[in-house]
Amino acid sequence: MATISGKTRLAGLFGADTSHSLSPQIHNFFAKKLCVDMVYTCFNVQQANLASAVKGAYNMGIVGLNITSPHKIAVIPHLATLDASAQNTNAVNLLKHMPQGYVGYNTDVYGVLETLRRHNVQNIKSATILGNGGAAKAAKIALEQLGCKNISLLHRKPLSNHGGSLLINATPASFDELEAIAPLHQLKNFECIFDMNYPKNNSWIKSAENFGIKAFDGKSMLVFQAVRSFEVLWNVTLPKNIVNEILLDIII
Repeated sequence: MATISGKTRLAGLFGADTSHSLSPQIHNFFAKKLCVDMVYTCFNVQQANLASAVKGAYNMGIVGLNITSPHKIAVIPHLATLDASAQNTNAVNLLKHMPQGYVGYNTDVYGVLETLRRHNVQNIKSATILGNGGAAKAAKIALEQLGCKNISLLHRKPLSNHGGSLLINATPASFDELEAIAPLHQLKNFECIFDMNYPKNNSWIKSAENFGIKAFDGKSMLVFQAVRSFEVLWNVTLPKNIVNEILLDIII
């Protein structure tokens, strides 16, 4: 959009710390390309303030909100209802303003599926997921849809002797915390590593690549879940060339 006016609508992101989020860059890019009169921004919301923040956002007419750590499960009691995508995962990463209240959706499953397809990781015999929050649940559903029948979820437990086709980090753990539960030498037991986070200089990913293991971070997932979120909120379809353009921009 070229200008902000009294008709400009607002969407955004709720999370405990959204200061490093790339979501505004992605959503505002989509809005400009499709001429949607909206602005997307971030809101830092602590757990104790979540209920009042959701109520206030709805009353102010905020069209939609993406939800990130640690609110993807905690936000559910504050919603009018859940879309089937959120019912299946019991986790929400998108709220849409509807007459009855905010409706919760889950676009993370789509984000995981499209990320794995983009990196040509689909014939997955076995997988280990670190975490048990909303992102981990979305990853499990996505893997099941791809036909993976051997899935282990580890929550605050060491990786120990686990191995297989794919290891997914679905926790917000720092590198030191991650290495404590998934020591670098144990990454050799997997064919592919997927870290849903996207910190700069991702030491976990670099270490895996040094072992000759296929590894990628969460930037693609961020874009793909944003694609589905944008389409749900604004009732549009994003052309593939626009999606590819922001993928190249974000990943580089």
